[in-house]
Amino acid sequence: MRRAADELGYHHNALARGLARGRSDIIGFISDGVATSPFAGQVIQGAQDEAWRNGKILLVVDTDGRKDVERRTFSFMFEHQVEGIIGLATMY
Repeated sequence: MRRAADELGYHHNALARGLARGRSDIIGFISDGVATSPFAGQVIQGAQDEAWRNGKILLVVDTDGRKDVERRTFSFMFEHQVEGIIGLATMY
């Protein structure tokens, strides 16, 4: 069965799988200005490394201080059943 799926190029639907399992394996990271700082790579890398150690994927969004983007980001993450949110991280 797996061989046939591979030959047909089948890929599972992560959203459907998350609904069935009751978890998404996604951790949200919301920042305000972190992506533009000299230490951004280290901050994001540390969070990503810890997510990977726990079998999770890190979804990173920088809001650039925009409240409308913050609201949409939180809504998106809740709609996609993130398992947790790191943030609002800021460099100020």
